[in-house]
Amino acid sequence: MDDVGDIYLDAMQQVTPIGETGDLYYQTCVESEGALKRTIYSTSPHWDFVAGGHDVLGPIFSDLQRRWWFWYLYNVLGGWYERKTMGYYEGVDYPLVAFENGEGGVNNRLDEFLDWIVS
Repeated sequence: MDDVGDIYLDAMQQVTPIGETGDLYYQTCVESEGALKRTIYSTSPHWDFVAGGHDVLGPIFSDLQRRWWFWYLYNVLGGWYERKTMGYYEGVDYPLVAFENGEGGVNNRLDEFLDWIVS
């Protein structure tokens, strides 16, 4: 299971937005929770806001403030955005993309393990 956790961790880091801080990338980790369970998560304090979305708090009084906010989100926090948020940033479900990208590697590793057991 450690191999499976490492495969998913690698898949997560391949699609993780980095930004200037690198928090989302560098604070992503895999944790063993028993013989058959691994959890991949980020300890970054802004992970929920980038992956899950958030209200764009205001008031944003000027176009310059709005541009600063989106620059900060993209360059510092590492999130993606669309300029027309209507007051809400929907977030990016990159953990789902990572899970889907890692499935092939995990299936190959499980097949190797089953071949080893049966042989």
